[in-house]
Amino acid sequence: MTEQNTNINVTDVLKTIQRASNTFSYEVWVPSLNREVPFKEISTSQQKRLLKSIIDSEVYNTEFIMTLYDIINENCSDATVNVSELDIIDKLFIALKMRSVSVGNTVDITLTSTKDESIEINSKIDISKLLQKTKKTVKQLKPSSKKYEIYTITCGIPSILDEYKLESEVRAGSEDLEIDNYDELRKSIGEKFLGETSKYIKTLKIEPEGEEPTVVDFNRLTFKERIQIIESLPARCVEHVLDYIGKVEKEMEKVTVYTGSYTHKDASKEEFNYTLSIDGGFFMPS
Repeated sequence: MTEQNTNINVTDVLKTIQRASNTFSYEVWVPSLNREVPFKEISTSQQKRLLKSIIDSEVYNTEFIMTLYDIINENCSDATVNVSELDIIDKLFIALKMRSVSVGNTVDITLTSTKDESIEINSKIDISKLLQKTKKTVKQLKPSSKKYEIYTITCGIPSILDEYKLESEVRAGSEDLEIDNYDELRKSIGEKFLGETSKYIKTLKIEPEGEEPTVVDFNRLTFKERIQIIESLPARCVEHVLDYIGKVEKEMEKVTVYTGSYTHKDASKEEFNYTLSIDGGFFMPS
């Protein structure tokens, strides 16, 4: 029988686990970089942080967004990658692969048939297959500019740092928000919408007649400042931003929407779509 070491140094054990975690990594396809990037598996402690984020505001998903950003930063094994510059579509690829490797590759889903409400459709989503399919279909949208009168707005896909900053400001500004104060709630939701819209604006160029142009870099502004500027712009300017957001959301749906089918007893097939919710619950063990 092998003699066990009873003089265990917990610090040494933790160092051994850390070395092992650094050794075993998995590859994630990152669209904005057009290549695979190595990531470490999430630890039990990180999974606990993700699950803890389930208990969040009824209005926001702030805690999860901020927690996932931190974990992506902690687990990226490629020192040449500036994680803050990865975009929100990259984040979906990373989150799905992270869940597949660290929690489980299949997601059990249950839907109600649209043909017969008494029938429950049970299915499984294979995350690896979904990612492989999405890798071939998702498009990396380029920045887009539109001029209206003296204004030129340039839009682009938000980085995960942009998203983190917005959620950080939302969290700071909503700590005292009471859910039964509907006026404050409506105001907060309105500001969140404008904040979300402002994430997609990269620059605003203003060219008043007879004056030198002014170029505003939105990355240098707080979201409160961004909202103030957006509120003062003509509505036609914001239309271009909303159109660009719609295009980005279509690409994001390719990552999160699963299309399947169910065969009824009469041999007829029913097509269905299921949207994965990428939140704390997504990392809950089955």
